[in-house]
Amino acid sequence: MILRSLMMFFLAPALVAPWSGAQESAALEPPPKHVLRAGDRIQYRIAEDPVRGPAPLLVVVNSVGEVSFPVSRDSDLRITLLVRGKTVEEVREDLTRSLLADYYHRATVELTLGEKIVTPGRVQFFGEMSATLPLTPDTPPLLLSDAILQLGFTPDADLRRVKVHRLDPDSQQSRTLEINVRSILREGIRERDLILQDGDRVEVRTKWFN
Repeated sequence: MILRSLMMFFLAPALVAPWSGAQESAALEPPPKHVLRAGDRIQYRIAEDPVRGPAPLLVVVNSVGEVSFPVSRDSDLRITLLVRGKTVEEVREDLTRSLLADYYHRATVELTLGEKIVTPGRVQFFGEMSATLPLTPDTPPLLLSDAILQLGFTPDADLRRVKVHRLDPDSQQSRTLEINVRSILREGIRERDLILQDGDRVEVRTKWFN
C-alpha cells in the first residue's frame, strides 16, 4: 500500500499536467526577430570615433527604408544603407564593413533599437477561405492550424495542401511552404505546424475529391 501511494505521488504531476500543443509547436520555430521599417529610431556610436560625445547619435529609418550614418560626430561624410527588412545585427555588420573599407582601421559599431514603430501585421487567406487576420505584438504567436480553426472552413477546403506564400526580407523573393493542416488537426502532429508571420499569404484550395 505504501509503495502504491509513493508511485501515485510521483506520477500524478505527469498525469494531470495540461498538454499545450501550441506552446510546444511555437518552440520549434522561434518568433522572427524585429526587422527594421520606416520610422524606427536607432542609437548609434563608433567606439573609435575621434570626436567624443556623452550620448550615442540618433538616426531614423526614412520612408524608403534607408538610414544615413555619419562616419564621425562632426563629419559631413555619411554612409547610406538600405536597412528595411534587416535586423539591427545585420545592419551593424553591413555598416562595420563599410567603415573599415573607407574610413577606419578598426571600427567597433554600437547599434541599439531606440524606438520601433509598432504596427499590426496581417495574414491574408485566399481561395476557399477568404479573410485577413491581424497580427499584434502583444498576442502569442499565431499557428496556421489555429488560424484555420479560428476562421472556420468548409468541407470543400483542401487542408492537406495548404500553401503559405512568404516573402524573404533579404532576397525579396517569395517562397512557398506546403503544410498538411488536416494531419495536424486529425492526428495531432503539431511539430509540422507553422508560426504565421506578417505578410504571409495563405492559399487554401478547393479539393476535388473527398
